[in-house]
Order: sequence, then C-alpha cells, then structure tokens
Amino acid sequence: MEDERDDIIVMEDEQGNPVEMVVLEMLEYKEKTYVLMQTVDESDEDSYIFEYEEENEEDAILTPVEDEQLLDELFDLFVKKMDSDMDEEEE
Repeated sequence: MEDERDDIIVMEDEQGNPVEMVVLEMLEYKEKTYVLMQTVDESDEDSYIFEYEEENEEDAILTPVEDEQLLDELFDLFVKKMDSDMDEEEE
C-alpha cells in the first residue's frame, strides 16, 4: 500500500512530467499569499516560491514568482518566519 500524504502537491515541470512538491510555509505579503515549496526528491535541494490564489474551496492557482527582487524579499521573510516558528517551539 502506498504511503499517502496530505501535504504533497503534484505539479508539472516544463516538460510536462509530474513533480511531487511539499509545502514548507505560507505567508501574506502586500495583500497576496505566497507559498514556499520543495520537491520530495531529496537530490533537489532548491526551494520554490509561488503566489497562491484560491480559485474555490478545493482548487488553488500557484504562479511562480519570477521577479528577482520580490523573490529575495519573500525568501528573507520565509527564513525569518521559519526561524521565529522554531524559536517558539523551543520555548
């Protein structure tokens, strides 16, 4: 029996191949929601940031963030948020 995880999202890469992604963190920034994701493939250590828009209760649209300055700002915010979350867990 396969191990099912609720936090896995299957997306397609540029060639149309399925890629399993896991959500690491979400945050609100300038009235938009962003999500930090990573592939389940342990050989890929990169993280990816997408703009998250709910289409309805069951579906969402994930759009890659391509603006380099915005990516830098968001990445710094994600790091601070995750560091803060870890500090709270240690208390």
